[in-house]
Amino acid sequence: MYSLGSYLLYKEASADVTRMLRCLGEKDRYDTLERESMKAEFNVEKSLDHPNILRYLSFESIDSLGDCIETEYFDCYPLSTLLKTGNHLDREHASKVVSQICDALSFIHAKGLIHGNLTPDNILVSRKDWKVKIMGVKGKVTSENSEYSAPEISTGEAVGPQADIFSLGCILFKLCPSYDKLSSKCMKALPSERPQSANEIKDALDKTKNWNFVMFVAFVILAILAMIANGGKKNSIFDRMFPKGSVQVQDSIPVQKTSLITTFTLGEQ
Repeated sequence: MYSLGSYLLYKEASADVTRMLRCLGEKDRYDTLERESMKAEFNVEKSLDHPNILRYLSFESIDSLGDCIETEYFDCYPLSTLLKTGNHLDREHASKVVSQICDALSFIHAKGLIHGNLTPDNILVSRKDWKVKIMGVKGKVTSENSEYSAPEISTGEAVGPQADIFSLGCILFKLCPSYDKLSSKCMKALPSERPQSANEIKDALDKTKNWNFVMFVAFVILAILAMIANGGKKNSIFDRMFPKGSVQVQDSIPVQKTSLITTFTLGEQ
């Protein structure tokens, strides 16, 4: 079980069935506004069928948990767990995660909706690979505010898909600070100065990835030519630029082993 702001997410094991339940935290369980908000969220997300959006299946009430949303089972951890470690992803893995978020946002925006509350808590990453699913789609801006919220939300200005773009920029910067130029563009104060679509962000990530590959190939070719020009001697220009031990290779962040979703039997918490 882990907390998602005012929400909790459980894994339930009963007989041969394993499912996930999204429910309100104990302090909000009987709050009328919170319950209505969760019901509204369910009504929006149950209609969204996309591989990068967590499927909402049913809305029910369980004695020990109150109102719950049953979702598809996804063996995952929230992105917020990784960020809390203080570690960052390299560009390859950050691009993989953010590109999938872009696909989900493009789908949502094409339907005339916005996520409205895009935070690391609402982004789930598979424990087995880098598959990503987002959840908590509000469909519109709510009163909820966080460090990932666009400034126009608090000022009462008109809010559109660019509010989600702002949130995504904040997330990208925390995931991989070396994407500072792209994330800064997403976090511009004026919505009109931000990328105008999630696809634009994905294209920028792809271009960066392609450019990095070109630079790598060019560097390898220059290194080989330098070694040939140096007669194959060990003390080549490559060795002088990068003495043995001077280059540190950053490992990708592994999926954490600690289980974040506890198993419980129906009726027990």
